Amino acid sequence: HRDLHSFPTRRSSDLYAPEQYVMPEWMTVYQFLDTLGRVSTHRKRQYTLDYYLDYFDLLPYKHQRIGVLSNGGKQKINVIQALMDEPDILILDEPLRALDESSIHKMITLLQTRIASKCTIVSTHLVECFEHIPKTIITFPIDVHIPTHS
Repeated sequence: HRDLHSFPTRRSSDLYAPEQYVMPEWMTVYQFLDTLGRVSTHRKRQYTLDYYLDYFDLLPYKHQRIGVLSNGGKQKINVIQALMDEPDILILDEPLRALDESSIHKMITLLQTRIASKCTIVSTHLVECFEHIPKTIITFPIDVHIPTHS
């Protein structure tokens, strides 16, 4: 029988928020994020969780099942799960997907603050949203030719 504290914890040095996320829709927002937080090394889990839920206007949905949220709400949870541990390296794939204008502004503001002190990699089609943030940008051509066989 192993003690819960003897299990390895999730490394908080780098975290990823994919564009296509998978979440247990039967869990509440809080259950899901708190469960992820329990395997983290972050000691201020509750404060951090409530901070991000409040920041993204999700506190009223804290005890709602994930399945009833909009795609924008699920996207916010996806980003929160990556931010909770305050990782040294954060990789976000299309973090603005499904967000309304107000939420996009909040996300950009949050990332702008984070980029100033930690490595943040953002993959996005909405490059114009990030143009005012000091950063290094690497772009890839969109018109990649895929050969076809006739």
